Amino acid sequence: MKKLFKLVFLGLVFISSCSKDDKASKDSSITVVSYASFANEGGAGEVIVKEFEKSEGVKVNLISAGSAQELVSYLSENYSKGNIDVVIGLGDEHIDGKVKNYINTPEVFDYSYYSFLISNNSNLIPPKSLWDLVKPAYNKRYILIDPRTSGVGAGLLYWTYSALGEGMAKLWWKMALSNCLTVASSWSEAYGLFLAGEADMVLSYSSSPWYDVANGNKPFSRSVDFSDGHIKTSEYMAIVNNSKNKANAQKFISFMLSENAQKELSNKNVMYPVRAFKNSDNKIFESAKKPLIVIDRYNQKSFDDILKTWTSYIV
Repeated sequence: MKKLFKLVFLGLVFISSCSKDDKASKDSSITVVSYASFANEGGAGEVIVKEFEKSEGVKVNLISAGSAQELVSYLSENYSKGNIDVVIGLGDEHIDGKVKNYINTPEVFDYSYYSFLISNNSNLIPPKSLWDLVKPAYNKRYILIDPRTSGVGAGLLYWTYSALGEGMAKLWWKMALSNCLTVASSWSEAYGLFLAGEADMVLSYSSSPWYDVANGNKPFSRSVDFSDGHIKTSEYMAIVNNSKNKANAQKFISFMLSENAQKELSNKNVMYPVRAFKNSDNKIFESAKKPLIVIDRYNQKSFDDILKTWTSYIV
């Protein structure tokens, strides 16, 4: 009888132990939601998550929400479920909007500056300002991106408001929409047309020429400096307010700022790192000079209000 009792007791202890181990295993996992270029195969997230799991012993469920705009919608629609721990890839236009109700203090993990790129194969004289782009010489020679569907397009909206003021920005947009080759729905679409030689110029980032160098090629394009100035754009990450595992979520946030992660982000996202490297890799962006003139970002209205106004005057 004692032997039987002992066996039953040991069995209960074993079951209890397994239950605790299972719970610990579940508690150690986190869900990270990001935009597609970070989360999909070949993106920076693939390498960073693998290294993080190995280093910290924390399992990461990495989810692609699509574009940066779709990322915001995903967070809004799924927040109440309490199954998201970290969000990666929010833009400046997002963090002051309704997203701030869902996240803790956001942190920058990379940055760049909005700029127009000109092909090194082009014989077009580079414009010197935003206003040059609406002149006949640049008719059908550049590609814009829709601010309703793209974070980069939204960046140009903020850029024009910042450099020209709201009233003149409205005029610029009306003229530019008539003068550009097309308005792409995404940066990928716009840049693809640019690489295919459909246009001499495209809206992008000052860091974009580094992409070719990172892949062992000569730069296809260069960033054009405008006398109006350029605005900085940052990408943010944050722990979601109702995360059930904030300790491990914070570990992931910290890991994103490690030197190895920053190198991976610079190469894959083609953005400037927020952490300086300790070796010669500090010089990786020599082919992607930062703008000479950087201006303050327009912050008098929320992005939703700016976009609503923009939509009303372009139709």
